[in-house]
Amino acid sequence: MNTESEFSNEIFIDYLKKLDVNNQKRMLFMIEAELTMFDDPDYNTNFGVYPNYQHIAFDKVVRNNYYKKYNSLYAHLCDGNFLIAPSDMIREQWKGLQIQFLDELNLKSSIFDHEFEMFKFGLKLKELRLRKGYPKVKLSQESGLSVRKITQLEDFGFISKVSDISQYVLDGLKMNLNLNLAPQMLKAIK
Repeated sequence: MNTESEFSNEIFIDYLKKLDVNNQKRMLFMIEAELTMFDDPDYNTNFGVYPNYQHIAFDKVVRNNYYKKYNSLYAHLCDGNFLIAPSDMIREQWKGLQIQFLDELNLKSSIFDHEFEMFKFGLKLKELRLRKGYPKVKLSQESGLSVRKITQLEDFGFISKVSDISQYVLDGLKMNLNLNLAPQMLKAIK
């Protein structure tokens, strides 16, 4: 599949500029996660497909422009072959685009890197919930958090409050929580 005619940096940047800053970051974080953590079982990076109540996969791409843009960028990077493992060449190509996108959006790479670590934390929460077999409604009942808040924690971990994370983990998942800030995160905060 030749994606060159389907993807344009300029059109993609114009689309990103129309989004609020959190959705801009999330889009870039999704690509970063897909290329760097695609085979890590501790994180759920399945952004383009979700099961409905009958467990039939429906592609979000069909109904949601945000995911259409995400998939067009990902398809562009992997030359349309969604089944290949991301190579060093693909990751290098992404790093070049990422620098361009961050520059166009006036986002600092050091902050991007720090917030990406928090985004991964949200993915980890989602994976823990799925391993427990909890749909969002069940976790909502157990934790007292709304389904919308649960979605926010999982999809936008980089803007989450510690109190909400605590409620999600302690009350919802019935697990212990240890918020140990990694040294690289502490440097980014300073």
